[in-house]
Amino acid sequence: MVEVVNPLENALVLLQDFGFFSVILPFVLVYALIFGLLNYISIFGDEDSSKTVNQVIALAVAAFTITSTDAVNSLLGIIPQAGFFLVVSLMLLMILGLFGIRMYDAEKGFGGSSTVKGGLALLITGLFLIIIDMGVEGGIPLIRPLSEFLVGQSAAMTGAGFESLLALMLLLGFPIAVIFYLGTGKKSSN
Repeated sequence: MVEVVNPLENALVLLQDFGFFSVILPFVLVYALIFGLLNYISIFGDEDSSKTVNQVIALAVAAFTITSTDAVNSLLGIIPQAGFFLVVSLMLLMILGLFGIRMYDAEKGFGGSSTVKGGLALLITGLFLIIIDMGVEGGIPLIRPLSEFLVGQSAAMTGAGFESLLALMLLLGFPIAVIFYLGTGKKSSN
C-alpha cells in the first residue's frame, strides 16, 4: 500500500517537535496580553515614555510563564476551548441576527418585542441543538445531559451531567450578562 504524504501534516508535526505550540505561542500570547494590559492602564506614565518598561515587564512575565509547565499546560488546554466558545457565540449571534433580533431597544428598553423574538429564537435554536444531539452517536458534549434529562433518563442530571449543565449555564449566562451590561451603557455623542 502506498502511504500518502501530507505536507501540511508534516509541517505541523515539525512545528510541534520544534516546540512552537508549547513554547513560542504561549510566550507570544502572554507577552502580548501583559504588554497590552500595561499600555492600556498606563501604570508607568503615558504610552510613549513607558513603552520600554512595559516591554521589559511583559518579556519577563512571559519568560517566567513558559518555564512553568503547569501554566503552559493550562494555557494549552484553555485556549482551544475558549476558541470553540467564541465560535459558538458568533454562531449564536448570527442566528439571532438572521431573526432580526436586538436584545435591547433604545425606545422600548429591555423586554421589547425584539426581546420576545430573541427568546423565541433561542428556544428554536435550543430545540434544534437537542434534535441534532439525538441524531449524533456521541452527542454534543454540553447538550447531551440536557437531552437525556428531557427524554426521561433522570440519572443524566446527577454527577457529571448536572455539572456540565451548570457549567453551560455559567459559560453562556456570564458573557450574555456582560454583553447586555456593556450594550446598555450611554453612548457619547461627539
